[in-house]
Amino acid sequence: MESFEKQNRLVAMAVLLFAFLIYLKTVAPTVTFWDTGEFIAASHILGVPHPPGAPFHTLLGRFFSMLPIPGEIAFRVNIISVIAAAVTVLLIYLCVVRLLSIWLETSQTLDRIAIFAGGAVGALSTAFSTSFWSNATEAEVYALSMMLTLLAFWLALRWDGNPGEKNRDRLLIFIVYLFGLGAGVHLQCLLTIPGILILIFTDLLRTHRQKDQVTVVLALILYPFLSIILPMEFKILMSLGILVALVVLRTAWRNPWFWICGLGVGLLGYSTYQALFIRSGLNPIIDMNNPENWENFKAFLSREQYGTHSITPRRGAVWTYQLNIHIKYFLQQFPFYDEGVAGGFFSLPVMQFLLHKLPFYDMLAGTFRRAVNTLGSNFQSVPYSVLPIALGIGGAIYHFRKDWKRFATVFALFSLMGIGLVIYLNMPDPEPREREYIFVGAYTFFGIWMGIGAAGLIHLIGRSTVSLS
Repeated sequence: MESFEKQNRLVAMAVLLFAFLIYLKTVAPTVTFWDTGEFIAASHILGVPHPPGAPFHTLLGRFFSMLPIPGEIAFRVNIISVIAAAVTVLLIYLCVVRLLSIWLETSQTLDRIAIFAGGAVGALSTAFSTSFWSNATEAEVYALSMMLTLLAFWLALRWDGNPGEKNRDRLLIFIVYLFGLGAGVHLQCLLTIPGILILIFTDLLRTHRQKDQVTVVLALILYPFLSIILPMEFKILMSLGILVALVVLRTAWRNPWFWICGLGVGLLGYSTYQALFIRSGLNPIIDMNNPENWENFKAFLSREQYGTHSITPRRGAVWTYQLNIHIKYFLQQFPFYDEGVAGGFFSLPVMQFLLHKLPFYDMLAGTFRRAVNTLGSNFQSVPYSVLPIALGIGGAIYHFRKDWKRFATVFALFSLMGIGLVIYLNMPDPEPREREYIFVGAYTFFGIWMGIGAAGLIHLIGRSTVSLS
């Protein structure tokens, strides 16, 4: 075991260093498009950028802008994303290794190779996917947000993996702090909550019937989707029900100090928003919405300048536009992808036969064809073109078969940060610009399945080779 931990640290550091050096080599030397100029300028003068303000990112940007690093101020602030993205890649590796170690034997050489290789494939495939790599090279909030998201997920896996540890609940309190801190970067990190709740409830229901566990998991997966459409009263009741269930199922959580500590550290993390209130009172040059009094501050946090938001009526056709562009963005993320080749693969007779057996095939097929634009016939390149997607899908199936509980966690995070955002954001037709970066969380958790798929493939080949010999 000690040898495994040592080797694991070496591989993890190699993955971290490799990603960091590539990001450092490709980082933007100055300002890039869209919001980065605003974030850089606001960081340099400690101003107030557009709602909801990203105060933690702004404070970090101010710190980095003062570092004695050669280059422009913009370059120094861009370095935040370089470091955050590289750490996220490390965390992806650690998450894949921890998930695989649940059913693969770390004492067996073949299993150990599969674990390390799977972790590296998952981490580096995500690291060099289109949107993730782009976010790593500019002063945007998404790299830092993903770092906090993956850190919370990794800590939740550690909590789940040590059921007998006396003080493991401290990890949950730290996760709450990360959520408060992450809210000062981007609210994306809060989408991790349903997945972590699945881990918690499956642990608390460990001795219950599997039927009860499956029911609770399905309810938690559906909970965020239902909360989008249900009135506020039902949301409050559902949330209270979850809290009551937690208290009933775990005796240690009946201690009020546990909840007081959680609330306290959450507010401590969220306290970065005080910086906006204070700085606005000093009237910096960039002072969006002037949140220096309570009324303006409340309007700033609730994003009143963007108007009201509703998921109905749909601002674009769901199947022919909104889901279409989501699939297009997804297929563009990973290496070896070619639109014509992918279309050709799904045009093969065997694929057509299988796909026609799926429910809602006509709608799905039409959406897929629009997403890839063309149907090609370059079948020689098909295995290379579909490899990343096939690894991810195969990894998801392999994960489900080996460990359905943690599969449900990853599935909840993948679907909520993908399809869930498609439903919630209700993207207008047409969008003023490409916005694939908002789904980077889904791409990241699919990358975890790619790593699991690679490990499963290595394990299968290794076992087959041993059997034949």
